[in-house]
Amino acid sequence: QFLSDLKAAGITFQDPAAAVSVAKDVCDLVDNGTPDTEIVNNLQLHNPGFVGNGAANFTMLAAASYCPKYLTGEDRPPKPPGAVSN
Repeated sequence: QFLSDLKAAGITFQDPAAAVSVAKDVCDLVDNGTPDTEIVNNLQLHNPGFVGNGAANFTMLAAASYCPKYLTGEDRPPKPPGAVSN
């Protein structure tokens, strides 16, 4: 479903397994308290093919598929010291 959602959002990928792996990593980063802005910025840095809101959309679709509890803000780990917002 995740890969279909990416295609529907106009997000292309070369390796389906890598796209799924990165999506699951997004959830791991959230589990570790990484701020959303840092996750999106790192996705853009490592995937220059993301244009506009591509990295943010990827992050939202990843959360919807693999860690939907975070979309509601429930069960989100505490922010690390010094974090301004998630």
